[in-house]
Amino acid sequence: MANSTDCDHDSSMGSDSSSTHLESSKLQDDSDPRLKELLAPLHESIIHKPPFLAGSLQLPPSHFSLVYKVGKDDYPTRHINFANAAPEELERLIQEFEPASVGCSKDEVMDEAQKTENESFFPFLVPDHTDLIKIVRNYLLEGTDSNRRIRVDLHEFNVNNKGSFFKAHVDAPRGENEKMFGSLVVVFPTSHEGGTLVIRHRGQEWSFDSSTALSAALPTSIAYAAFFCDVEHEVQPVTSGHRVTLTYNLYFDEDERVSAKDLVSGFPSFPQELEENVFRSRFEALLKNPEFLPDGGTLGFGMRHKY
Repeated sequence: MANSTDCDHDSSMGSDSSSTHLESSKLQDDSDPRLKELLAPLHESIIHKPPFLAGSLQLPPSHFSLVYKVGKDDYPTRHINFANAAPEELERLIQEFEPASVGCSKDEVMDEAQKTENESFFPFLVPDHTDLIKIVRNYLLEGTDSNRRIRVDLHEFNVNNKGSFFKAHVDAPRGENEKMFGSLVVVFPTSHEGGTLVIRHRGQEWSFDSSTALSAALPTSIAYAAFFCDVEHEVQPVTSGHRVTLTYNLYFDEDERVSAKDLVSGFPSFPQELEENVFRSRFEALLKNPEFLPDGGTLGFGMRHKY
């Protein structure tokens, strides 16, 4: 098992481990060609699943509404619906914003983006009332985590206009006991170009262009991305329009497990069972091979995410 550190995540990505090491009373050199040959089938059965998921999801039109305060007082307020918001409505919204900050420590980095405080805006979208959380659970969580209840806390509301961006950063764990394991970003279907989300982990890089995803999606759809909190990510500059997002922190609820019906989703998940069966059969064959660790020893698997 990996050490418990910043993010509350354990074997959810355990099958994605790629680091296998050996310790025994008679140390076997991992550069030994025969040892590598014995371990090869086991390594090949480990599928390196990306540490994030992204896509689009159609929702009822009411989910795109938001009410926000104008000025410092509780009143007046304005209403905006991001399914059909005009550019001038979005510009008025930006006037109520302040520069956003991101970072993974107390020394937060200021970026060229705009956000507003949670007390100043009231979105109608509630992820728990959609299939978003089922989608996140189906793909990101594995093993004993796969039926843990996920608590979703709204973190911030951002509007990125032309030239806005977020620098590369890792999300800081937030909340009681820092039990945050990931982040969920919802992108509304406002017209924009650029603002590509770039994700990096363990020397690999992926990107998600919400503008392209929304252009290909059904009417009244959102784009979304979810990832573990130890994954570096950035938002590249918006080149035109307005990229409007809600960001949520994802936590494990320590006391609750979801029911069987809540585990069912009509969306595809990662083929965990097939992967695990292949791994199990090859692992058992390896342990039965008299050439492997003939003097006994320890076989360890390095985890890919902190928890």
